[in-house]
Amino acid sequence: MEQYDIQHPLFERLDWYSELSSPLSTADNEHYTEEKEKATRHVDLYHKTDSDDDTAEILDAFLEYLPQAGQLNLISEILEICEPDQDRTELKTLRNFLVDAVLRPMMRRKGRGCRSRTPSVSSAASSFSGKSEIGERQEQLRQEALLRDGGRCVLTGFYDRESLKRDNRAVPRGCFALRTRCAHILPLSLRKFNERTGMQTRNIATIWWALRRYFPNTVPKINTSDLEGTLNQVSNTFTVIGEVQGMFDNFEIAFRATSETDFAVELFLRDEYDRRINEVVRYGTNNTGIAAPDRDFLDVHRRVGQILRVGGIRISILSGSIDRNTPGSCPDTGDTVRRWLLSSESPDVNLVGV
Repeated sequence: MEQYDIQHPLFERLDWYSELSSPLSTADNEHYTEEKEKATRHVDLYHKTDSDDDTAEILDAFLEYLPQAGQLNLISEILEICEPDQDRTELKTLRNFLVDAVLRPMMRRKGRGCRSRTPSVSSAASSFSGKSEIGERQEQLRQEALLRDGGRCVLTGFYDRESLKRDNRAVPRGCFALRTRCAHILPLSLRKFNERTGMQTRNIATIWWALRRYFPNTVPKINTSDLEGTLNQVSNTFTVIGEVQGMFDNFEIAFRATSETDFAVELFLRDEYDRRINEVVRYGTNNTGIAAPDRDFLDVHRRVGQILRVGGIRISILSGSIDRNTPGSCPDTGDTVRRWLLSSESPDVNLVGV
């Protein structure tokens, strides 16, 4: 967590927890296009402080890729900052806030899901022996996600090796089996307040406030009094092999909901891996009753990825902060994975649970 206060430029002008957080009215929506044009014009007229100042690029990217309700909130902030005196200098502070409260936290992928060790639901009781409550929940999440996802990586169709072994099943012909991971969509690093450090406590509260404000569909799904419960739920997870989780963590790949059951897979950075990535992931085929990955959480991840793609924003802000290959991704089989990913075209649809 940053060792400085993350502050919104309107912090002292408005009531932080009420006025800034209140939803915009229907009238605001009716004037969306007009208000967005005014805000965009202010951003265009912003004068750089130096050649590296990317304030305009970042604000434009947020105005383009936030959901409309989030855009409306950002638009109102830009207009509040710039009107009526046309002073646009505080736009840089707003830029810093968006980077520190939205982009950096979403790129911080600490606490990544561990390898699945006990995929068989029937063996849950023995696996829980001697574990802490948190450890038990992590193990339960792995099991639930694996059961829902058919014991496979949802993006490549790789089978979970431990699951096959425990069930005494052979790897299906033409398929591969590796250890899978239970990946989290919203980062686990945001699940705890460090009450010993007042600044960090304020900052993480600010981060959650920002995520809820700019992605309003998450508001009913984020319980700020129980962040552990919000993040450690099966709807914030999916099953994946470590090699491909690195792509998700790096915002090179994302999910876009196209129906109640289907997610289109979007590749932001196309490379040799894309030949083995499924084009569509379909949930609900195995009738487990386990919640699918939350479409609004996945939408946050996808939109942040879109923002980071614009004009080298990702490189300029976070270059080198995340390794492409996820630690613990079975290095002894990494070359085999790469060769297989390069070997043939991917199927059009991965029917999760089939």
